[in-house]
Amino acid sequence: MALSYISNTVFDAMYDSLTRSNNANNLSRKRVRINNEGNPDPKRLCTTTTTSERYLVSQDNQLPEELQRAMNSKGIKVLSAFTKLLSKVDIKSEAQRTQYSNKLQLFFINIVDTKVKDTGFFTGMIHAQNKIETFFSFSDKHIVQLAKIKPMKPLSSIYHQLGLPNISELERFNKLLKQPQMKEGGRLSLPLFKSLSSILRGRGLPDGVAMARFIELLELPQFQDSERLNLPLFKSFSSILGNRGLPAGVEMARFIKLLELPQFQDGERLNLSLFKSFSSIFNGRGLPEEVEIVRFFKLLELPQLQEDDRLNLPLFKSLSSILNGRGLPDDVAVTHFIELLEQPQLQVDGRLSLPRIESLSSIFCGRGLPDEAAMMRFIELLQLPQLQEDGRLSLPRLKSLSSILSRRGLPDEATIDRIIELLTLPQLQECGRLSLPLLKILSSIFHGCGLPDETAMRRFIELLKLPQLQEGGRLNLPLFKSLSSIFSGRGLSDEVTMMRFIELLKLPQLQEGGRLSLPLLKSLSSIFHGRGLPDEAAMSDFIKLLELPLLQENGRLSLPLFKSLSSIFNGRGLPDEAAMSGFIKLLELPQLHEGGRLNLPRLKSLSSILCGRGLPDGAAMTRFIELLQMPQLQEDGRLSLPRLKSLSSILSRRGLPDEATIDRIIELLKLPQLQEYGRLSLPLLKSLSSIFHRCGLPDKTAMTRFIELLKLPQLQEGGRLSLPLLKILSSIFHGRGLPDQAIMARIIELLKLPQLQEGGRLNLPLYRLLLVKVMSRPDKADGWFCLLENPDLKQNGRFHLLRLACVFAIFSLPPTEDEVAKLLSLLSIDGKPD
Repeated sequence: MALSYISNTVFDAMYDSLTRSNNANNLSRKRVRINNEGNPDPKRLCTTTTTSERYLVSQDNQLPEELQRAMNSKGIKVLSAFTKLLSKVDIKSEAQRTQYSNKLQLFFINIVDTKVKDTGFFTGMIHAQNKIETFFSFSDKHIVQLAKIKPMKPLSSIYHQLGLPNISELERFNKLLKQPQMKEGGRLSLPLFKSLSSILRGRGLPDGVAMARFIELLELPQFQDSERLNLPLFKSFSSILGNRGLPAGVEMARFIKLLELPQFQDGERLNLSLFKSFSSIFNGRGLPEEVEIVRFFKLLELPQLQEDDRLNLPLFKSLSSILNGRGLPDDVAVTHFIELLEQPQLQVDGRLSLPRIESLSSIFCGRGLPDEAAMMRFIELLQLPQLQEDGRLSLPRLKSLSSILSRRGLPDEATIDRIIELLTLPQLQECGRLSLPLLKILSSIFHGCGLPDETAMRRFIELLKLPQLQEGGRLNLPLFKSLSSIFSGRGLSDEVTMMRFIELLKLPQLQEGGRLSLPLLKSLSSIFHGRGLPDEAAMSDFIKLLELPLLQENGRLSLPLFKSLSSIFNGRGLPDEAAMSGFIKLLELPQLHEGGRLNLPRLKSLSSILCGRGLPDGAAMTRFIELLQMPQLQEDGRLSLPRLKSLSSILSRRGLPDEATIDRIIELLKLPQLQEYGRLSLPLLKSLSSIFHRCGLPDKTAMTRFIELLKLPQLQEGGRLSLPLLKILSSIFHGRGLPDQAIMARIIELLKLPQLQEGGRLNLPLYRLLLVKVMSRPDKADGWFCLLENPDLKQNGRFHLLRLACVFAIFSLPPTEDEVAKLLSLLSIDGKPD
């Protein structure tokens, strides 16, 4: 790896000189108070010890420079919980401080899981001072082994608040990852592993006996579907056992018996939808006792839950949503619920309306059934004239109301009064009735927040009256939508913030033709989406940004350029002053200019890389500038836009790569196999970028395998890499990255098959058909290879591609010769073999 951690000796020297210099300055500026005996006052003397000597973080919560650089190089965001944890560490000497900082740096610089985006996984496991001190006692080798765990998040879930695993636990964890039962298509099944980590959350890895029981569980016939593990079923199982650990043998036997009950079957198969609702009710409660299971089946037989003499499954789903994680309700609560289902307001054409009951379940989701008083209040709410349309309850209006009250249960009597007041506001009326679009926007702002209090409601009304939001004497709906995007799910901000927002809407830069520009407001709302309004300092920075000469066109703000910028900051708010300064320098790069001005397509490629990630740090920015200057990316002495687009496709939404990845990019761009007439081949690079689209570059081992693949004689044509063949590979692996070693071996094996050669060349259409099948089930590859020997699939010594295509389309697993013969007799395919 090109970017390695700095040795302790070098790091000590750097930090010692820096700290001694700072301490000298600090001490020279401080007076030491003398006590009556002529000695320095002990209490005052203590204050001369600087924070940097005693803690791993500074007073302004800054990490040591090298540690922060390691985090930045990996694109790992430092959360406040991490700095708070480090601030609790007791540091006795500068040498110890340096040692601890190096341990952290060594860990984070060696993280291989690219899905690690912040320090949350670390503080999830290490939440207390004693746990972090245990981490500092680990050997360097142990720390590097921990950093190389992939995937990291499930590990963090299993060891939640338990600290990082020791050597023996780590070995058991890696052994678990290699179990055949944990794999799908030759690689680790992430969904399966996540479900397991959900069961074991905060419990650590079970012992060998329990783990053996788990492996046996995965092999149970009840968990299989078409010879494969039924993942949705296992997810439902893990939902019931969430945070509870693996069940004992007796519980497991009870669960298997449960799966075989006739009530859970649909024909000859398990009714997965019904079982999902069951798991939702018992989510995190463990496997229910036999008595509860009997009550559950009685609930299923309620006449109100039936439709055409069968259980109405969507209706039951809504009920299970209300009971999520709460177990079964008592008989009294069930009686109240039945009464509610019979209310005229919930009926349409004499039948219970499913969409209406879904809105109800949204309000009560995870809260259980309401009591009688709350139920009566809800019925009164449904009868409000403002919620009616053509003499019946308006479903869209009910949906908007349920969005506001989502997961909060029914409001009390005082809140109900405020709801009525809100629904009768003149500003929300249109043509003498409640405006549905305006109610929807309101529900977006207050989604899951409940209704605002009286003061907030008054501010909201004032906001609706703003001249900037009016058009033709009435509220402009699109402008109001952009505003609601900023406040989505946050409720309204305080009065001071609202005043700042009003000032923002009046900015000349946001006006067009003497009025507020909707496209510009949309870009603004993209930046602050779901974050609320920025503070005064950030607002000032934003105004400066709008005035940048680089973003102007014909004397006014360029909307396309601003859109690209808003894409980078989408949902992140504005960066700080230092980051903004670095970004302005980036915009001034000659490589991003054309004809003396900022080039929009080039900025778009950059914004694609940084989309939703904010700005990179100075070091990453420098590395990116060096990358843009690479000879392989130039054409006629300037940066090639098509080549930059291919590169941005690989890095899309991943941020700028670290130093090690930059080295691998340079190595890749120089590959002889990707060159044509002494320069980088754009078509080959495009195929490559298709494979790695949004995946980033593969690690060193995978890159080596990829280079070996490109050198295969079977991929060459006329002594050069065959573009059509590479295109086939890139279309199959589009956005998936490189396959693992097992699948790569199958691809190579497939290329060498004599049956796929025709006239000394690879039969590309046949190769594509077969490769897709092998990719979907690598474990069945041999069966598909044998299929090529079937004489029914040939005509005049050549493969009949249409027949093959039909066989591949019909059968998910390799068929027998009899099955092929039967299919072909039904289809009666004629025509030429190709």
